[in-house]
Amino acid sequence: LLSPKRLRDTANAMQGMPEDAPSAIAERGVVINMKTPAGQRAQVALPALLHYLLYVRQVCPQLTESAEDSIYRFVASLLIDESALSLRSLNAINAKRSLDTACGFMIANIDRTVTLTQIERTAAVSSRSLHSLFKTHTQYSPLAWLKEQRLQLAYHLIKTAGPGMVSEAATACGLTHFGRFSQDFKLRFGLLPSEVHSGRTH
Repeated sequence: LLSPKRLRDTANAMQGMPEDAPSAIAERGVVINMKTPAGQRAQVALPALLHYLLYVRQVCPQLTESAEDSIYRFVASLLIDESALSLRSLNAINAKRSLDTACGFMIANIDRTVTLTQIERTAAVSSRSLHSLFKTHTQYSPLAWLKEQRLQLAYHLIKTAGPGMVSEAATACGLTHFGRFSQDFKLRFGLLPSEVHSGRTH
């Protein structure tokens, strides 16, 4: 069995960290998921390395330390790779959660004024991270995404309630500047809000 402490120290040395620095490697021990690329590498190379270690211990015991170091370095490299993969997966999950939280907050407040600071605080991410998330997953900035949702909802409400409810629909969607609302609506759908029930569609 490999020593968890030596494995941690080896992994830390390979990453330029202090020997006794806390490491996720120590908590993982030597558990490697055989379905990952690291696990596949382990299945191919580890048996040969262990066989080599046994041979060295019997034939050239003075080289045992060097052989053991090779094995520790190999296993540590596998665990480092797996830890990096796990971290990337965790970051992706957290990013999706932050995006969903931000979108949920904006939809819940679609009839109110919403600021970037409120969105950032709710999603618990920095301004740069928030913009990156939205650009990556929606192609919009956060406030542009909110504007799109408001216009889409306004179109649906006017289509359902009739052109006589344009101002009410705009207000219900947080679009209280009616002149700008008409311009944005025309730019987005190709017709004015009052023309929605004329039989034309966007």
